[in-house]
Amino acid sequence: MTAISVRQLSFVTAGGDVLLSSLDFDLPRAVHGLVGRNGSGKSVLARLLVGELLASSGSVVRQAAIGYLPQSPSEDERTLGSALGLGPKLAALSRIEAGSVEVADFELIGEDWEFALHWRQQLAEAGLPDDFARPLDELSGGELTRARLLRLFAEPRQYLILDEPSNHLDRQARAWLRKKLRAHTGGALVASHDRELLDEVTAIHELSGNGLVHFGGNYTIYRACHEEEHLAARRHLERAKRELESLRRDRQSTLDKQQKREQRARGDDNIPHLALGMRRQLGEQSEGRLHNEQARRLASGQAQLSVARARVEQIAPQRIDLRGGGERGGFAVRAENLVPPFGVTRPLNFALRMGERMHVDGRNGSGKSSLLRVLAGLATAREGRFHISGRRLLIDQHFGLIDPAQSALANLARLAPGHPRGDYRTFLAGIGLPGDRALSKAGVLSGGERVRLALLALDAAPKPYDLILLDETDNHLDLDAKRLLEDALRDYTGAVLLVSHDAVFVKAVGVDTVLDLDEDVRN
Repeated sequence: MTAISVRQLSFVTAGGDVLLSSLDFDLPRAVHGLVGRNGSGKSVLARLLVGELLASSGSVVRQAAIGYLPQSPSEDERTLGSALGLGPKLAALSRIEAGSVEVADFELIGEDWEFALHWRQQLAEAGLPDDFARPLDELSGGELTRARLLRLFAEPRQYLILDEPSNHLDRQARAWLRKKLRAHTGGALVASHDRELLDEVTAIHELSGNGLVHFGGNYTIYRACHEEEHLAARRHLERAKRELESLRRDRQSTLDKQQKREQRARGDDNIPHLALGMRRQLGEQSEGRLHNEQARRLASGQAQLSVARARVEQIAPQRIDLRGGGERGGFAVRAENLVPPFGVTRPLNFALRMGERMHVDGRNGSGKSSLLRVLAGLATAREGRFHISGRRLLIDQHFGLIDPAQSALANLARLAPGHPRGDYRTFLAGIGLPGDRALSKAGVLSGGERVRLALLALDAAPKPYDLILLDETDNHLDLDAKRLLEDALRDYTGAVLLVSHDAVFVKAVGVDTVLDLDEDVRN
């Protein structure tokens, strides 16, 4: 059964940029994923599907009730009860308990006198406080997201449009989301960069400048298709190179033969001049036709090579190799009885050597970010002490080391001083920020562009960093940017201490040790 049908859907921004063009697809009552690079238009498409935006052309036909989770909460939601959609019912119940006999209050409650108990059970399952009057500004980002999701999952026949639902969720909350999504019968379109969540879907739609491409199966199957496409593109490129080289050899062979014939003809005194001229003229005409054909084939081969190279560059993952400091095996961090200013209250004892990766795990509010800020020298511990060898750098999920008001060029020059100005432009062009793009304010760069800029700055710094502290740096990155960061960190020879709720990212980085703030250190 189709929940939403889209025909010839296009969207043009106020500035005249074509963001979506002539999209045609159907969304059945199943769980599908929506992927694409940051800035590709996923959130715009979600808003068009639910009717928050008007399309420039085309149509969206909704054949089911729609539930929507945007990335930003509604300003009308002020308490936990209102976020759950219980405001009117709770108010009616409160009036009845105070003695009201208004018919409207009783009609609003109906037969559902146990609704408060039911919702408290749901809140407990989701790991949320059961106080309906709790102000939303007292909830963490993860708690607020869970409350809004809980409201949507309460309507099993709704078709859900979920825009980055696992952002801000800790490991336990992400497992809860996957469980709820599996049990939801109404179907959903999930825009996400969470690979564990995308492995729960039955199909994936990839949004890019080429439109919307459908892949049957979950994320694992989608990645296998991409890997095969990359291999096929590489094979096509190598074949185009060989064919072009063969054409060049043929052309050179023809030129060599022509030159030898001319030399023999000039040296043959027995041929009359008139016959020699006619022979030369016929030969030149024949050779001219051959040269033209070879030139045409050579130009065609060069064009095919350019297309093949552009395709490989389009789909091939980028790579940035980070220099690491310090001697491998030496201590990068040693902490003794360390208690961060927020969260966990028991003393923490741990050590991290050069070349090792440690994952700081724990529920939201356990003190992970607080611990990293202490190690970065930005906060003071309540108790204990620590020692760090060499240079350290904290990179948070908003890439706070990058000044959004400065250009990419100015940021790179500030973070990696000492290079000639022309080199900075060369460096930036190498990560996809050439020409005027290098002068763009960093605040308008996509998440993928910011991570490339940050990694480039680390690599180009005058002295390498010995310890990199990552505080949910992967949280808002698209899939390509996550893989770029994973590859860079996996081969980095310094030490890495990271906070992340993405189990796939943590595994890909190559974690050696886990510091679980809810439990103990485990290997």
